[in-house]
Amino acid sequence: MHALAQRSALESLTSVALLDLLMTCGDALLEAWPDAARSRPSGNAFLANGSVWTRHCAALMRHDTAADGLDTAAWALHPLTAHINSMLGELGYAKDAWAVSAVRVSLAAAALGDLHPTTLTARYEAAYWQGESGDFAGAIAAQQSLLTDQARSLGAEHPNTLRTRGNLAYWRGHAGDPGRAARETSEVLSILMRTPDIEESTILSTRHNLAHWRGLAGDPRAAAEESARLLVDAERVPGPDHPDTLDTRRDLAHWRGLAGDPGAAVEGLDAVLADYVRVLGADHPDTMQVRENLVHWRPQDLDALLADRTRVLGADHPHTVRTRRMRQ
Repeated sequence: MHALAQRSALESLTSVALLDLLMTCGDALLEAWPDAARSRPSGNAFLANGSVWTRHCAALMRHDTAADGLDTAAWALHPLTAHINSMLGELGYAKDAWAVSAVRVSLAAAALGDLHPTTLTARYEAAYWQGESGDFAGAIAAQQSLLTDQARSLGAEHPNTLRTRGNLAYWRGHAGDPGRAARETSEVLSILMRTPDIEESTILSTRHNLAHWRGLAGDPRAAAEESARLLVDAERVPGPDHPDTLDTRRDLAHWRGLAGDPGAAVEGLDAVLADYVRVLGADHPDTMQVRENLVHWRPQDLDALLADRTRVLGADHPHTVRTRRMRQ
């Protein structure tokens, strides 16, 4: 539809009618969104449509919603909003995912309260993408605040509370304390293993994090052994091309190298790099992480990696800064 025709049609609607139309469009886009759009470039096409939908919702919410009788939480609560948030993050747009999450938190808290399950979920996502955007200290503070509220409203051993504890350990590790991250992740895993009805994906991701932090804390052999066991389960659930499974293959190769087998490291990293590029794209942060692992064994690749991280993430992102320090 021509832009002028779009504007004419939109301006003929009342605010309430427009909100109903946007929610219906959101339902349709979510139903049409295929699993294949979880990777670039097909994902970008659907995100472009989602961006237009979000922009119209945001413009509507800027009006006098109380006078118009609008449901101010409608956009924040619509499942498409959460899906767009997730897809932005999975495709490597962490800062955009953080921005969407922050708006969802604000609207959900205003309409439902800070302790409503929807608000807590939005806070969990916002804190995670804040960390992925490079603000590790901010992510730790946000997760700690969320953990306090979840423990009070849900209970200390509720699955959502335990996931937040795991993420808090995760960002503490990234902030420079892998030993504490390993200890806290091990504690969370012990509780998860005895908690009924926990999704297997949660167990697998916690095992993955535990192996990672043990390796960084100085025990690459134990990290390699756990990664090898984990890979068997990951290839079964969620499957060989899932990003979590690719991460496990990457870590297995990396830890084997640090445990004394550099040939296995290079061979494994080269193989999984090709699959990262195929599944996620060359510019995805996870793809670049594999390239960083390879630089440990092939230092001549460092300049190209630094140039690409600067282009994609910016010169001040912690991953770019870390790459630049590798030249020293």
